[in-house]
Amino acid sequence: MNIDEHVLGLGRLWSNFLSFDAILRVTLSRLSGVRPSGLPYRTDLYSLPVGTELPEGSIANMKFFSTLVGDYNEEVTTRSLGEPIDSSLVELRNAIAHGFVTTSADKSVMRLLKFARSKPGFVKITTSETMDAAWFKTQTRRVYDAMCSVKTVLDKLPMPCPPMKTA
Repeated sequence: MNIDEHVLGLGRLWSNFLSFDAILRVTLSRLSGVRPSGLPYRTDLYSLPVGTELPEGSIANMKFFSTLVGDYNEEVTTRSLGEPIDSSLVELRNAIAHGFVTTSADKSVMRLLKFARSKPGFVKITTSETMDAAWFKTQTRRVYDAMCSVKTVLDKLPMPCPPMKTA
């Protein structure tokens, strides 16, 4: 696998994670008992300039991906709505976001590495994966399948009613 193929594989995988995060937020916003979105109905987020302050809600918040997955898993398990998300996807996402990639001298092998604190003065290896074409295909499929599973749950949930016009 050359560097260009590696970059494309990583971009494809990361894009899937970004979409996964978004569909988790939308799904959680539709479940009753969660904090409302905080945004007026049909707010066009794309038209707002950088620096715009928004009320924190179910979609616009600072929750970590791990928290979103935990919240989702609790909801779907409690309500028997579908399968929980494999928590190893959180570990994979965090390894990509917070780890680093090393390569062999001839650049033919690239490895994803991530460390965590273990005891004072030491770290332990928490991720060490060879990032070859098969790995990218498998991981991208895992994220895509989990996203589709969430979409299946989302499709079961009622659409929120738009506010009634009073004028």
